[in-house]
Amino acid sequence: MHGFILTVTLALSLLPSLAQARFYRGPYEAPPPPRSEIVRERHGYVWVGGHYGWRHNHYVWSRGHYVRERPGWGWREGTWEHRDRDYVWRPGHWEER
Repeated sequence: MHGFILTVTLALSLLPSLAQARFYRGPYEAPPPPRSEIVRERHGYVWVGGHYGWRHNHYVWSRGHYVRERPGWGWREGTWEHRDRDYVWRPGHWEER
C-alpha cells in the first residue's frame, strides 16, 4: 500500500510540468520539393496535387488525384508553413470564387 501511495504522489507531482511541456508536432526540416506529376485535363474534375506528409518521423509522398469540381468554388492547394521551429501542414481546401 505504501508503494502505491508513493507512486500516486510522484505521478501527481509531475502533472504541472507535463501540462507546460511543449509536445513535438511536426518536422524541424522543410519537406523535399514536390515531385513532378503528369496532369491531364479531365472535364468536370479538379486536380489536387500530391504532397509530402509527415509520418513515422519522415516525409512520405502522397500522389495527387482528381476530385469532382464544385461550381462556384476553386481548389486551393495545401502548403507547408514554417512556425517557430516546426513545419506544419495546412491542408488544401475549397474557396468560394
